Amino acid sequence: MKCIWLFLAFTFAGLIFQGHAQRSTFHYSMSVEGSITSLQSIPFWMQANRFGSVPVAGPSVSIVGSLRKDYRTDRKRLVDWGLSFEGRGNAGKTAEFLLIEGYAKARLSIFEAKVGRAKSQIGLVDSTLSSGSIALSGNALGIPKVDLAIPEFYSIPILGRRLAIKGNFVHGWLGKTDIRFGNAPPKLNTRFHMLSAYGRLGKPDSPLKLYAGINHMVLWGDEQQIFGDDFTIASKKAYFYVLTGKKVVGSENISKIGNQLGSIDFGFDYDFPTVKLAVYRQHFYDKGAIRYLANLRDGLNGVSLTNKQPVTQKLQWRKLLLEVLFTKNQAGEIWSPWTPSGPEHYYNHSVYADGYSYRGRGIGTPFITPRHMAREGQASAPQDYFINNRVFLTHLGVEACYQRWTFTGKVSYSRNYGTYWTSDVEYFWFNNQRVPHDPGENVFREVGQFSAYLEGKKKLSNGYRVRYSTAFDVGNLLNNAWGGNVCVTKIFQ
Repeated sequence: MKCIWLFLAFTFAGLIFQGHAQRSTFHYSMSVEGSITSLQSIPFWMQANRFGSVPVAGPSVSIVGSLRKDYRTDRKRLVDWGLSFEGRGNAGKTAEFLLIEGYAKARLSIFEAKVGRAKSQIGLVDSTLSSGSIALSGNALGIPKVDLAIPEFYSIPILGRRLAIKGNFVHGWLGKTDIRFGNAPPKLNTRFHMLSAYGRLGKPDSPLKLYAGINHMVLWGDEQQIFGDDFTIASKKAYFYVLTGKKVVGSENISKIGNQLGSIDFGFDYDFPTVKLAVYRQHFYDKGAIRYLANLRDGLNGVSLTNKQPVTQKLQWRKLLLEVLFTKNQAGEIWSPWTPSGPEHYYNHSVYADGYSYRGRGIGTPFITPRHMAREGQASAPQDYFINNRVFLTHLGVEACYQRWTFTGKVSYSRNYGTYWTSDVEYFWFNNQRVPHDPGENVFREVGQFSAYLEGKKKLSNGYRVRYSTAFDVGNLLNNAWGGNVCVTKIFQ
């Protein structure tokens, strides 16, 4: 029933805006998608990094509608505004409606304010082929938020346009989340903070550009109810602790306010005459091991090549990508440099039971695996929401054109080692001491996982587009799965 109402609502909206589409910045589209997957699981690449817009497992039909107003591009305006709405209705073994996007935005010169749920990615990666950013990959539904940003690189005039900056400041709401601490209520309101800042060295027309940036994320809120009398920081001061990551002094139970984590990114790109080369590195930071250079091995490394030549051949590659993700160290190995806080335990947290996730999906890289997505029988610690965060991944992506079709392929192979709570290390550092570690029989044995994806899409006449995709998983981390879908879209603009 929800799918029917969604279809009627967007059809009515389309009739309203279709007459304005050719002479305004309004765009409207409607898609009908048929999918079939394994009854138990949706293949990894049919659900990962899709902003939560995925079908239900098994045979299903989906209707996706979108309505968008963009900024004007025909002439530059000092002030402009826009909005976006995208909804998805799934009908299969279950029926559901998902609000994928719903926001309003306004621009003043280089500054932008956005309010609502939006598709968001943060980090130096390729937006279409990447395995996913460490900080914000687009794997989950967008968190409702207020976002103040310089969204595009702005070249500072007084420095000869050699230095450019961009970034954003976000305050968001995750709703009530599971809390795990003492006598605290089991669910409390949780807020989301994000600060990103990026710099670019090189003129806009320079072939070589250097990049560096930092992303800081915090899940926090209702600390007084969580920690009781142990929490004595006033609310305004507490927010300062959230923004700066400052440690709390004088409490054995509180090190920092909230679940604080993020990434440090750097890279470069170079424009050759016919191709563009991009190289990047994202480094994890969590509990503070980076200060002691104890987890330098961990991070996401990527190289991409983009073909700058126009499509003139029947078969032509457009983009190639190679990424390696390594998260196995976490400052927890016997030979790792000493840290007072022990292993990082990426994305898991001792207070926020669901760790760095939103509505059942990881906010960062999807290759760190939550319990409910893993194959049954994997060893796990009861305190871990993500039961596999020690990963060694090799990921390949390719985009090519054949005649009028555009093809996208992804191939990923990972070795997976669970978490440090389910590892067989003899001890690790914690509170300035070597803490013996004996998981007994509850050891996560190394397992491999292979996932592949192929998509083809083509523009037809009269605003119609067709897309098909197929994917499968083979391995011992996830359930073996297969699936595919066909989608027809009508675009009004």
